Amino acid sequence: MMDVLMLKIPVPPSNNRFVRTMTSKKTGKPVFYTPADVKTYRQQVISEYFRQGKGIRFGTLDVVIDITAYLSVMTRDVDNIPKEIFDSL
Repeated sequence: MMDVLMLKIPVPPSNNRFVRTMTSKKTGKPVFYTPADVKTYRQQVISEYFRQGKGIRFGTLDVVIDITAYLSVMTRDVDNIPKEIFDSL
């Protein structure tokens, strides 16, 4: 028997936004950070998983993922959409 988990989550922000870089004023070295909208998106995915997840743990199961994305306008590479969903889970 296979557990089925369906999550309805928003389309992630552009992958170009996931890790940002700025220069430290103290050291002059690059500092990497995650923007607030990306943190919010990740929390939405996590919350939806806990709401519907039924205790399913990915580490102990074979996983088959089917993603259907509804976009009003295609303005990015469709192959980037699953990345943040996978990273969030």
